[in-house]
Amino acid sequence: MSHTLTIFAAVAIVTGTSISDGRPVHTAAVTQRSEPHTTVGTPPTAADSQQVLKEARRRQVKFEELRRRYLPRTTSSSGPCDERIGRYCLRHSDDDDWEEAPDPPAVQAARNSLIVYLDSAARRLPGDGWIAGQRVRYYVEARQPLAALAAAADCRAHELSWCHALAGYARHAAREYPESERAFETALAHMSEEQQCEWTDLSRILEGDLRGRYRRVPCAERDSLQRRILWLADPYFSVPGNELRTEHFSRHVYSRLLRHSEAPEGDRWGNDLHRFFLRYGWPVGWERVSTTITQAGPVGVVSHYGRGAHYFLPEAQFVDEPSGVRQDDWKLDPRRPPAGHSPAYTVSALEPLPHELAIFRRGDSAVVVVAYRLADDSMPNDAEVEAALIAVRSEREPWNVTREHLLGREGRLALTVPAVPQLMSLEVLAVNEERGARARYGLPAARMHSPASPRLSDLLLTYAIDSLPDTLEEAIATARTSNEVIPGERLGLFWELYDVGPRAEVLTTSLSIAKQGKNIFRRVVQLVGIGSDKPPVSLRWQDVSSAGQGMYPRAVAVDLPGNLSRGRYVLRLNLHLSDGRQAALAKQIVVR
Repeated sequence: MSHTLTIFAAVAIVTGTSISDGRPVHTAAVTQRSEPHTTVGTPPTAADSQQVLKEARRRQVKFEELRRRYLPRTTSSSGPCDERIGRYCLRHSDDDDWEEAPDPPAVQAARNSLIVYLDSAARRLPGDGWIAGQRVRYYVEARQPLAALAAAADCRAHELSWCHALAGYARHAAREYPESERAFETALAHMSEEQQCEWTDLSRILEGDLRGRYRRVPCAERDSLQRRILWLADPYFSVPGNELRTEHFSRHVYSRLLRHSEAPEGDRWGNDLHRFFLRYGWPVGWERVSTTITQAGPVGVVSHYGRGAHYFLPEAQFVDEPSGVRQDDWKLDPRRPPAGHSPAYTVSALEPLPHELAIFRRGDSAVVVVAYRLADDSMPNDAEVEAALIAVRSEREPWNVTREHLLGREGRLALTVPAVPQLMSLEVLAVNEERGARARYGLPAARMHSPASPRLSDLLLTYAIDSLPDTLEEAIATARTSNEVIPGERLGLFWELYDVGPRAEVLTTSLSIAKQGKNIFRRVVQLVGIGSDKPPVSLRWQDVSSAGQGMYPRAVAVDLPGNLSRGRYVLRLNLHLSDGRQAALAKQIVVR
């Protein structure tokens, strides 16, 4: 079965000209460091301190110069820009063949040497914020998050907010998102009001009506709106913490780390670079543009940004009424996103999640049932998967969640929630494969309860096996993971009837299947004779409800005609009670 992979909205900066895309790095195995350094011996004099800092800066510049000399070469940096930001050309691409490669041994050795000197400098100048920041920066780059955390803990800079921000940055790199959030919260508490407004400002990564609305709200009054936006933008509710929020703050940290240091590209820091970092994060790799021997000037460098980045920020209407978000509304892959985020645990792919959903009433509650199947080529058959179904009303309320540890590409989940409008998020993560899939949309009031009497649940498609299910639990076990069927197949249907009444009722049920036309539902007359108005499947039966039974489960199996043509069909189930009351259900299926 075909599937749609995410469109990798990746970017790169080319010094002066161009861009392409790349694959992001991820946290790898870490090297355990010794306990944090402490200051020992006689404190250095002012002159000694200046000399230590000067030497640290010199070594940092020399390392970046050496890195540029060892960069792989590329002959192409030209082409149309998707966007110009200051000195730079931004290009989005989903077909670039650039692949991340390990640093050459000479670069790794030079970085280790720089780190050793920065460690020594930090012991002599524990209060220097620049040295503290560069230590954390290069430990993170060397994929040693434990060492980065220890280096951040060593920070004794007079600007307390900076030390806590470095801790948040290191925690984010270690994928400790709740701890990272707490560190950044502490950092914000030590900032001036002006700094807080700058670090929490989301206007550069929002678009459309929401961006204009956000900018019209004074900084001091943005808290409620900002929390709602970041709650909706959290890539995975099932992953503790909000990694998009910690990523946003980490980008501020990275921008400051480069403000007074040598950049890998060799460029002077500027507001244009700051805007790039806030929107797309830091580069994950670079290439050196080959030049002719007669060309003069600085070396051109292509900076590759994260492949697999998505635009998780919500649209304005999502913010106002999350339960009104429809299944296909949330576009994670716009052609030219104003910002991109790539969670470290889904750097390979974040895919749409095909699934079936049905809701069953239980008084003031409802049982939400989902059955999903990932694309056949998305991951191995025996992949370990963490699946979660989450429903929540707002960012200020506790979540209802169920989790399952599963093997393979398909699963079924059921969650009991209050029968009120909800935002639902179905999330599947294959951590070892660095792949994930999600579906996030609203369950509005009309889905959570029906005003009609008698009331009907949704229609759940099942596999019709030896016997029909008698209960919802049995139906869930055989629930179909897709609404796709094939001609001649046996299709199972399960639903529940509620509020029939205190006495027994004669139930007359009819079921029909009609093909969906372009604008209206039309009968498939060619299958049953020219001019006939009968559908290809038409069933009618009667039975009697039990007296006083509040819930009446029903199941039926339908043998689909073998000559059904391809296309979309609508299953219609109509129920008539002997007292004249009626109810109806409709469900779309796709004949392949």
